[in-house]
Amino acid sequence: VEVAAVQATIDAALTTPNSEIILLKVADNADFTTNVNHIPVTTRTINGVAHYVADYDFDGTKYITYTEVLGIFWNGDTASWTGGAGNSGAPSTDIVSGVDGSKVLVIDAETSQTNAIMTASANVSCTWVKPNSKLVVSDGLFLEMQDDLYLEGEIRLIGDAQLVQTHTTVSKVSGNGKLYRDQEASVPNVYRYHYWSSPVVASLGDTSFKVNEVMNDGTTPTSENSLEKEINFVSYNGNISSVNGADTDPITISNYWIYSYFNGSSRDDWQQKSDNGSIDIGIGYTMKSTGRTPQNYTFAGVPNDGTISKTISANTTSLLGNPYPSVLVASEFISDNESSIDGTIYFWEHTGESTTQGSVEGHGKYGYEGGYSQRNSAMGVAANIYSATEGTS
Repeated sequence: VEVAAVQATIDAALTTPNSEIILLKVADNADFTTNVNHIPVTTRTINGVAHYVADYDFDGTKYITYTEVLGIFWNGDTASWTGGAGNSGAPSTDIVSGVDGSKVLVIDAETSQTNAIMTASANVSCTWVKPNSKLVVSDGLFLEMQDDLYLEGEIRLIGDAQLVQTHTTVSKVSGNGKLYRDQEASVPNVYRYHYWSSPVVASLGDTSFKVNEVMNDGTTPTSENSLEKEINFVSYNGNISSVNGADTDPITISNYWIYSYFNGSSRDDWQQKSDNGSIDIGIGYTMKSTGRTPQNYTFAGVPNDGTISKTISANTTSLLGNPYPSVLVASEFISDNESSIDGTIYFWEHTGESTTQGSVEGHGKYGYEGGYSQRNSAMGVAANIYSATEGTS
C-alpha cells in the first residue's frame, strides 16, 4: 500500500533540521511499542502538491505516524559525511555512549555514483542504502545496527568486514538490494569437502536458498566495483573427471557433492541437493572445491537477520551453519541454547586421504581421514588428537 501525506503539513508538525530524517513509523499498537518498523519516505508531487510517500505491506491492523530521527548522511555529490560523531562527520562506534546508536545511517550516491567507504566501525539504529548507491565496509570493520535495514542499493563487506544486526524476532530487512560477503575454501585438493551455509537469500522474504543463486566465483575478491561471476556447475556424466572441481575461469564445481544433512541418524540420510535444490536458511551443505588454496567465493543476495530457529529431533545429527553475514561467538551460542543442546559444538575436520596400493582413495568414503573437533563453553579440543575415522561423511 502506498501511504502519502502532504509535505507541508508534516513539516509544520515536525522540527526537521538538516541532521534529521523523516520516516513513516508503523507498529501493532497505538503506543508504538510492539513490532515497530521505520520506513524511509520519498517526496513526490501528487495533483500539483508535494507529498511524503512510502510503501508498506500491511498485514492486519497497524498504526502509523510520521516521526523524525537524527541521521548520518553520506552525500555522494559532495563526497562527504554529515551528522556522525566520527572523523569528518562519519558514523562511529558508540555502543556505550549512544552518540550515533540512535541515528539512521543514510547512504545516497544515486546521482554521483561516488560511493560511501567506511574506514572505521560504526554502531547505528537503522540503515538506508538508496538505489544505485553502495556502502563499502572496509576489511576488519563492522557495521552494527539495532533495527531496520532498508537495502535498495548494495552493502559490500570487504575481507573480514561484518554486518551485525542485534535485534531478535522477525526480519527487519526490506528492499531488493544486495549484500556481498566473501568466504574462503582452504583445503588443498578437489577430494575434500567444505561445509557451508549461506548468509543471504536470492529474494526478499525467501526462507530457503539455492546454491547457484547465492554463491559466486570469488576468485577476484569483493571490492567496491567488482562484478558477480557465476560458478560453472557441472553434473556427473559417467566420467570420473566430471566430479572434480577445477580452477578455470570461471571456476568449475561439481554439483554432485552438494548435500545437506538434517535430523539424520545414518549416512543414508544425506540429501543430495545439487546446485539448484532448495536448502532452508540455517542448514549447512557440503561442497568440494577447486583445489586452489585459498579459493574465494562471494555470496550475494538479501542478508538474513532476526531469529532463525530449527527443531532438532532427539538422537539425530544435523549439519547446521551460521546463517548471518557476521561471525558467531561460540560461547554465546552455547549459552543461548543451553536448554536445548548438550553444551558442545562439533566440527568435522578432514585431515587427509588414506592410500591403497599406492593410490589415493580420493572421492571414495573409505579414503576419508579426520575427526570431530569439539568446542564447549570452557575449552576446545582439536580433531587431530583422534585417529582416522570414517565418521558419517
